[in-house]
Amino acid sequence: MPSKIVIIGAGFAGVCSALSAKRVVDSKNMENDIEILAIAPEPVLVMRPRLYESKASSMVHPLETVFLEASIRFLPGFVKAIHTKSHTVDVRCIPGGELTINYDRLVRAAGSSIVRPQGVSGLRQHAFDIDSLDSAAKLESHIEGLASRPTSPGRDTVVARVILVGNADDIASSFGDGPRSTIANALNDLRVETKLGSGVKAVDAEGITLTSGEYIRTITAIWTVGVQATPLTQQIPGPKDALSRLFVDRYLRVSSVVDVFATGDAACVLADGKDQYALMCC
Repeated sequence: MPSKIVIIGAGFAGVCSALSAKRVVDSKNMENDIEILAIAPEPVLVMRPRLYESKASSMVHPLETVFLEASIRFLPGFVKAIHTKSHTVDVRCIPGGELTINYDRLVRAAGSSIVRPQGVSGLRQHAFDIDSLDSAAKLESHIEGLASRPTSPGRDTVVARVILVGNADDIASSFGDGPRSTIANALNDLRVETKLGSGVKAVDAEGITLTSGEYIRTITAIWTVGVQATPLTQQIPGPKDALSRLFVDRYLRVSSVVDVFATGDAACVLADGKDQYALMCC
């Protein structure tokens, strides 16, 4: 029975991992000895970093032919559990059924998801985001429909007025002086208003309430506070950073367990070999 490399995720990191593994396997003439299996809901690559652009629904590329020609197996489904001691993963298959799959090497490449704090009431019901293809398409459709609505304070916030809200005292506070001033100048050129030093307390159908008590009328609240590694990383034992990313070495190996690798937004990796960690991509 051949050894098996299981890759969770079919985003940029997952696809690169699968193709890179296949290239090495072929270079060693080990096609019959090592099997590569990718698991994701669909065999498509979503151009997630570009979902803010127009025509978001077109930011997707099929992978079936790519995987087929590379002799990479694909299983449509969701990984529900990772068992590092037994070297198995539990998969909820699409369209139905469940499987337990053995692995010899596991690559955690399922990426990240937007942070939605429980303390912000109405966030899931009333705020838009661009975290996924569906949510980006939903926002684009909403914005395109605003022009046909009667003028109102709620409608005009986005159509005629854009407000950037942040709880930090400075724009792009985590960046250096150079990038920060460039971002501030760009916002100024685009006449984007800023309300800094106050977070969001609640979102409703007519606007948002800030922690300062101020209420901003809008029917287009867009949530872009950042992302963190998907909850699946919590099933892999070992230290993680504040964004739930697994600490890995220069070869992307998870140091706390054997035969497990993490890449993309699931990995916390040193970028310079010293003390600078790579930023999340999305």
